[in-house]
Amino acid sequence: MFGFDDTGALPSGETISAKALKARLKLIAQVGNYTTMPAQRDKKVKFVPFADEAVRILEVFQHLGYRHDRRYGEDLYDVTNLSFWGMVFICLLNKATRAELVADMIDGKYDLMRRVEQLAMLHRYVETVLPYAEPDEERFRSLAGQLRDIELARRNATESVALAQRLGLPFGDDEDWEIHIAIPLRGTEGHPLIARNVVRLQIRPNPDWQWELNARTIERGEFSESEKKTYRNDLGLPSLGRGNLHAFPTWLRQVREKNGLDFDTGAADIRVGRKRAAAKLIAHWLES
Repeated sequence: MFGFDDTGALPSGETISAKALKARLKLIAQVGNYTTMPAQRDKKVKFVPFADEAVRILEVFQHLGYRHDRRYGEDLYDVTNLSFWGMVFICLLNKATRAELVADMIDGKYDLMRRVEQLAMLHRYVETVLPYAEPDEERFRSLAGQLRDIELARRNATESVALAQRLGLPFGDDEDWEIHIAIPLRGTEGHPLIARNVVRLQIRPNPDWQWELNARTIERGEFSESEKKTYRNDLGLPSLGRGNLHAFPTWLRQVREKNGLDFDTGAADIRVGRKRAAAKLIAHWLES
């Protein structure tokens, strides 16, 4: 806003006119208009008018070492701060600043908090802007390719992708797929999608959200966990646990034998978009 802090002023100087202050207040209001990063990216046209401020925003980032908050360490730092990412978006919309910003964040010149997560978020914003890059922007295109490779490597290291490869599911290397499995308790009436006694498993090739397992019964309560942790266990079920997604059929047998909950894999509802071949392979896996 004012072009300086306790460590000094920006290269372009302090804010000295009411006109400049008003323009920056308007920019701050714009980046604060959204509640999610996808909503920001969907409204590119709303950010384009602020691209003239990109050089100054880049100065701010470099002055602060790409840390919008100096109070917190890795555990509490807000990596999803929408004001920060809105300003990143503005920098990416300006040909004069986008390559330098991406290079700053990729090359390790600055000590980014939770670097892996921030690069994943940067990748999504870069992909939004990349179609509008001009033919002579070789450096930006090269950096965008580096980001894509980093994210693809993270994706391929997930247990969800490992399972898809293990089962031979027909997904492309960068395809955005999702698997929904609903298995009703044996004897439950009605469709598995609306069953009240059911176990559900969702799987995605997303390094930050790989799978979520949920089981519930009317009489005994609910169980839920992800690859990160167990959130609730009214049913006293064993944890599937990180790294054991491939053992889900074994987990179902344990639940039947030790907890008396017989979820009927033969009645499972499996949804994988239009990939019927994938659904058949998943059904075979559940019965294994």
